[in-house]
Amino acid sequence: YIEAPLFDTLVSGFEQAVKSLSVGPGMSPEAFINPLVSRAHCDKVQAFLDEAKAHNAELIAGNRGPDGKGYYVSPTLVVNPDNHLRLTREEVFGPVVNLVRVADGEEALQLANDTEYGLTASVWTQNISKALAYTDRLQAGTVWVNSHTLIDANLPFGGMKQSGTGRDFGPDWLDGWCETKSVCVRY
Repeated sequence: YIEAPLFDTLVSGFEQAVKSLSVGPGMSPEAFINPLVSRAHCDKVQAFLDEAKAHNAELIAGNRGPDGKGYYVSPTLVVNPDNHLRLTREEVFGPVVNLVRVADGEEALQLANDTEYGLTASVWTQNISKALAYTDRLQAGTVWVNSHTLIDANLPFGGMKQSGTGRDFGPDWLDGWCETKSVCVRY
């Protein structure tokens, strides 16, 4: 979600970035975007994009993957998709970014939280007070400020709502590998 005064500039920057991404096999050191895990998931991501296009969202696609082997989806920007589309309400797990114009941060928070899912979110601002206020109100298991997809093995990672229970990494992750035993002795 992008506040209106910055929208056009950021869409232009995102477009330049997405068109510069190299797509290829996972073992290729040049590839930034790799194939998806299966034909079924590739078809699912493509269905999200087809639905958005059918509902008049603008799609800006980057480079295609190599022909032949692999389940490639071009990295794609979806500009102003309707908030009722599956693409905006479900977890895509593909090379897709929605860019939605909003009036202000309050509208962005309302739209971001208006879903059954809450794995991750990011807030981008130079105002740290605003950033911390938003991180508190976002219903996501991990929230980054001025970054995205920064993973550290010391920090618990997991979602809220329908994005799962429990955490990977950090001390919370160890609980899944432990068995708790209660022993009661009357003596």
